[in-house]
Amino acid sequence: MDRLLEQGQDGLRVLGAFSWQLRGLAKAGRLSQQGMPLAAAVGRAGFPPFKRTEVEQQLRHLGRRRLNRLYDWLLEANSGLKGGSQLPGRTILERLVVQLARDKD
Repeated sequence: MDRLLEQGQDGLRVLGAFSWQLRGLAKAGRLSQQGMPLAAAVGRAGFPPFKRTEVEQQLRHLGRRRLNRLYDWLLEANSGLKGGSQLPGRTILERLVVQLARDKD
């Protein structure tokens, strides 16, 4: 992310690159919470079979609480990057990454 922003990449484009994966994780998490087996939920969310193990690890890392907040965080970042925040775009994106990277609580 740092390299992309240093090269002048627009913050909304960087967020767009994150968004597909994060929306898929949120969907897989929701399906799993509704009782669908995790492997089936990952497939239904649009991830290819060869990514299943990686996606399952990401789901476990995030945990239920953060998975349930992903859509809100994406909307908040999107709104902030479009002028809804006084924070610089880089800070908005960094906050999103920190929310995703911290240990499961």
